[in-house]
Amino acid sequence: MCDRTEGWISGLQLAALALKSSGDVARFIRQFDGHQHQISNYLLEEVFRHLSDELRAFLLRTSILSRMNQDLCEAVTGHANSQAYLQQLEQWNLFIAPLDDRRNWYRYHQLLSDFLQRLFAQSAPEDWMLAHARAAEWLERHGFEEDAARHYLEGRQYDGAVRVIENHLQAFLQKKFATLSRWILQLPEPFLSKRPMVEMFYLLLLIGIRQWDKAHARAEQAKRRYENLKGQMDEAEWNRIMGNLYFVCASASYFQKDLDRVSAYFELADRYTPEGGFLQAIGDNRYSGYEEFEDHMSFINDYRAAAAFLLKWTTRWAHQKGHPFAGRLYASYSMLLYEWNRIEEAERCILQVLLPHDTELNTRTLMQIYIAGSRIQQTLGNPAAAAELLKRLEGRIESPDYALFRRKIEAEKACLAVRQGALDAAAEWLERCGMASTDEVSLNGVAEYIALGRVLAACGRTEEAWSLAERLQQLFRQEDRLRDRIRILILQSAIMHRAGRTKEAFDLLTTALRLAEPQGFVRSFVDEGRGMAELLTAYASAHQGPSIGNAHDVPLDYVHRLLRISE
Repeated sequence: MCDRTEGWISGLQLAALALKSSGDVARFIRQFDGHQHQISNYLLEEVFRHLSDELRAFLLRTSILSRMNQDLCEAVTGHANSQAYLQQLEQWNLFIAPLDDRRNWYRYHQLLSDFLQRLFAQSAPEDWMLAHARAAEWLERHGFEEDAARHYLEGRQYDGAVRVIENHLQAFLQKKFATLSRWILQLPEPFLSKRPMVEMFYLLLLIGIRQWDKAHARAEQAKRRYENLKGQMDEAEWNRIMGNLYFVCASASYFQKDLDRVSAYFELADRYTPEGGFLQAIGDNRYSGYEEFEDHMSFINDYRAAAAFLLKWTTRWAHQKGHPFAGRLYASYSMLLYEWNRIEEAERCILQVLLPHDTELNTRTLMQIYIAGSRIQQTLGNPAAAAELLKRLEGRIESPDYALFRRKIEAEKACLAVRQGALDAAAEWLERCGMASTDEVSLNGVAEYIALGRVLAACGRTEEAWSLAERLQQLFRQEDRLRDRIRILILQSAIMHRAGRTKEAFDLLTTALRLAEPQGFVRSFVDEGRGMAELLTAYASAHQGPSIGNAHDVPLDYVHRLLRISE
């Protein structure tokens, strides 16, 4: 109870008064939250109504402020005696707390602030909105942009809100990404179209919350609107807007899985912003964002089309390693080549962005590049180099979300330990990773849970691995994630094989092979090691005799190719 009243002695006194009138003392103590009907009545009847009209008006209008000084209070109330009211309230030691030694800044206790704001909003809604507008204008003039944006929104002054947001968009993106996202989703759509960069960030947010059809339609509308303004705007500004907007259109097309259209929009974006647009770097040093789509090869199911797209753009940006998207596409192309077992080509590709050069790469790009490089080095027979790359990655992360990125690296290190046969290190990670097979799974953070399933299986915790794999498989079928679905099928077949359940293992492997063969998957099978080689051998042998499940649907030469590579 003390925490809920901020340790405020007067608050505890009010709680005690309410407690006396309660018929069930124990129940009241359990439910007390500082908003009980009795407390509100007490404040209203025993304190608030005895104040002067002027002081009541002052309290109501300034209750909207999270912090206040004399000038801000005068801007909100329109009266010049605010400092006297602030000092009087502090002398009473009842409602207010100073925030500095000079008594310049104050705030109301939370109980009083909540009570006054409810009363103000209910009794004078127009004055409530006007107070927020006045507060926002003062805060904007004095450089308190975040507070100004919040008050503009509260007061439904949307023109002011979008102006502040666009003028300080980059700063908000770096420091207040989640807050900024919440603000923009509160804005009515007609106001968004008045500020191009805010509108485009809104479109990216629609993608982030999986409203892909809406994002695609809105992006196309915005594109047509701004294309019609050519010649009516400053040319440099129009080029900047169009370069960013074509990138948004490319992103919307990507989520429609239309790589041809993505490439066409990349061409246009490259024409107007050849060094990459502002929006392409949004959130690059933060863990949040579009994590579920960062790995291109987990979302695009057509590997042949993806290869053509990635080759085109890695070639195009071969001399623009600093382009915001270049590093990610190099990482994706190297992992596609890796999956096809074109290991030397994969290494040459990743070295293009892994070797030191003049451009400083962002954290999310570094994650993709170094993890790809580590997997390639392990397959090339350089386990020390594979581990060293992950260690170097940890040292290069500069992000407010360092701990969250570190968690992803630790999961990759655990998988590397399994491949290197260091099961003690893998088991140690299981004990400290903070994840469990019973956790709810979603596409954000899915790489760590795939790693968890693989390590659980390798460490003999079969039931946990199977339970997690079943839920991941359901998620991947639902989300049409072909590559991840194949990988979990492979894991499940290996689990069944270790358990001696040959029929189930063959059935699962058949499905995995049938899905994987048209896309040319190799390393997803081979990297499972000796156990998968034994399963494939048994599968091929059974295929020569009586049909096992749907084994006849799988080309036998594909199975033999996997076995040859496994040797």
